[in-house]
Amino acid sequence: MTRLDCGLGISGLMHHQSLSLALNPTAQRQAFGKPLLQQPLMRNMLAEFAIESEAACGTSITLARCFYHQEDAHEEALTRLLTPVAKFSICKRGSAFAQEAMECLGANGYVQEGDKGIMARIYREMPVKSIWEGAGNSMVPDLSRALRKPDAVAALALQAALSGGFTRGGGRLLRLAPGRRLGPDLRHTGFPHRFRPHH
Repeated sequence: MTRLDCGLGISGLMHHQSLSLALNPTAQRQAFGKPLLQQPLMRNMLAEFAIESEAACGTSITLARCFYHQEDAHEEALTRLLTPVAKFSICKRGSAFAQEAMECLGANGYVQEGDKGIMARIYREMPVKSIWEGAGNSMVPDLSRALRKPDAVAALALQAALSGGFTRGGGRLLRLAPGRRLGPDLRHTGFPHRFRPHH
């Protein structure tokens, strides 16, 4: 449960704090004759911020749902698989995310005077969740153990079906499941035919 708290906490700091704080100054600060927000590279970076923070929130909320539906075998299997993934990927990325958001504010993002150092405080807080409740190297054996469970592949395949298919990373994760062979339908269509949602 504490690892879920770590993922939810960092997701909130990414989405509701860092991203929000980065957007306002980029609309006001000028560079090369126009606002930063209108510069192509800045727009790309902020778009990536938005996508990454949404992905972190989506993963954390999915994991929270699993925690509160342990009577369902699928949700229980997903809890074992997603907990180390969320704890590692979201918490590890938090510090770099905050640093990039701080750059959008310029020197004002670094300053800690009075109550004006919100971004600096967020940057200082981000690594805590990554260290707390097991660092990255302890998440790997946790995930490896979860992937050895007989229901691991079925849980991942069903989740992929419900969310529209595997990403490249999801497909690689499934292939890591020891002793599991993926049928041709899983390899080529993203998830097994029997798991495709009916419309």
